Amino acid sequence: MGVYDRSSRPFFLKTGGYQELHPVAVLCYGLGLLTMSFSTSHPIVLSLLGLFLFFIVIFYHGRRSLSLLLATSIPAIFIILLNPLTSQRGTVVLFYLGDRPITWEAVLYGLRMGISFWMTVLVFLLMTASLTPSKWLSIIGKLSPTFAMLIVSALRLIPLYKNELLSFYKVQKTKSSTSWRRLHHRSGQLQVFTAMAQHALEKAIVMADAMNVRGYGSGPRTSYNPYIWKKLDLYWTLSTGLLLLFYLALVLSDGAQLTLSPAAEPLSLSFIDLSALACGIFYILCPLAAERRLWQCLR
Repeated sequence: MGVYDRSSRPFFLKTGGYQELHPVAVLCYGLGLLTMSFSTSHPIVLSLLGLFLFFIVIFYHGRRSLSLLLATSIPAIFIILLNPLTSQRGTVVLFYLGDRPITWEAVLYGLRMGISFWMTVLVFLLMTASLTPSKWLSIIGKLSPTFAMLIVSALRLIPLYKNELLSFYKVQKTKSSTSWRRLHHRSGQLQVFTAMAQHALEKAIVMADAMNVRGYGSGPRTSYNPYIWKKLDLYWTLSTGLLLLFYLALVLSDGAQLTLSPAAEPLSLSFIDLSALACGIFYILCPLAAERRLWQCLR
């Protein structure tokens, strides 16, 4: 699957690579990112891993995600600034804010918490772009088909209901100013809710009739799975799994770790910290490796 890209050379097939991986492989990659962000306590290692993850999110989300990423970084900055003000643990006092000491250990711990939170938000943004509702249906459908269909249908109805509500408000706004002012009162809002509920029930009845005409539920039905486990998915899962296991082994050997209590260790990087950092960077950049591999195969 792909589209023709005529900008570089004629009839060059440009494929998605990472976007075409099996949903299970992509989900395992996201869970590994979350594990990596929660198991790392060294602020320098966390910061560098967060920057590389930020690059991956921008690569797949595009520039439109910059405003969203800046908005999600505000809570992380709030956590970084709030922790030194609320926690007085530590032995190295940097300065006093009134009668409250600001310790170096509290600053480092707030930095760790803020970056971990920011990386978690980045992982969910990447998973949102990678796992579409059809992929979620493919993952959950094997465990509970009814529950998966219910979740996907509910997620699909939310934007539809929102668009219907916006169109209703636009129609009322084009009418007289009296009807537009009436919408801002409780009685007007109740009328809007009643109209939208009636519209939703009518659409549900029409959908039920269409399903009944097509014989839905009258007998056994075949299933269709658009996602097939390929060799690329196997290689991807094995390579990312080995990188994650190696990273966790380094973490268990005090790699990418920094003791903050009772006194903070020197903020430096040892050889094992650098090894864990390199392993984590390779793990985060695995989607680009999948893209490059597919481009070479197509050439």
